[in-house]
Amino acid sequence: MYTYYIYILTNKKKGILYSGFTNNIIRTVYEHRSGLLKGYTKKHSIKKLVYLEKFKDIEQAINWNDYIKEMGKEDKFSLIEQDNPEWRDFYYDLGGDDKYEFYDELIIKHRKGYAYQ
Repeated sequence: MYTYYIYILTNKKKGILYSGFTNNIIRTVYEHRSGLLKGYTKKHSIKKLVYLEKFKDIEQAINWNDYIKEMGKEDKFSLIEQDNPEWRDFYYDLGGDDKYEFYDELIIKHRKGYAYQ
């Protein structure tokens, strides 16, 4: 059984926000932090993991992700500050580091097609 994560990244306290959905939070945040994924987070240097919610049920995770994406910015700030009033970066608390290694060859093959160019 998988674990699914809904997360919010930011560039600074009450700054630009990005929310997402993943089944591998450390890998995903590492990719954003390292600028490996082209797009919004790379363009705006959005690297700080300030909100995280864990789910066992994929439907619940998808519904919560959709709900967060529909929220206004101030509501997202309030959501973050309920559990993280200091806007701490949780990435290292989860065991993340700056030298993440990809052991799954399928991930490497899949990601090379669009992310690591």
